[in-house]
Amino acid sequence: KIKAKKLRKDIKESIAAIACIYWNEIIINHPFIDGNKRTSVEVMLNFLHSNNFRIKCEMNSLIYMSLKIANKDIPQEKLIAWVLEKLEARK
Repeated sequence: KIKAKKLRKDIKESIAAIACIYWNEIIINHPFIDGNKRTSVEVMLNFLHSNNFRIKCEMNSLIYMSLKIANKDIPQEKLIAWVLEKLEARK
């Protein structure tokens, strides 16, 4: 769990930024022979879950964004903004 609040303006922004780092880096650095986009989505979702957050969107949106990351069509800050827009606390 992330407890530091000095990473970004607030904990929600910090969580979104770190989740995007996981998501982006696994796709771009391609550490596995196959399944890097699927793995990155699961790692990102697991990270959010472990910090009591979730992304409220369809899986198709996550797939679309993963393809944009893989094609380097989305800058990190726009990805973070997209995640922040869809991020909500788990109940």
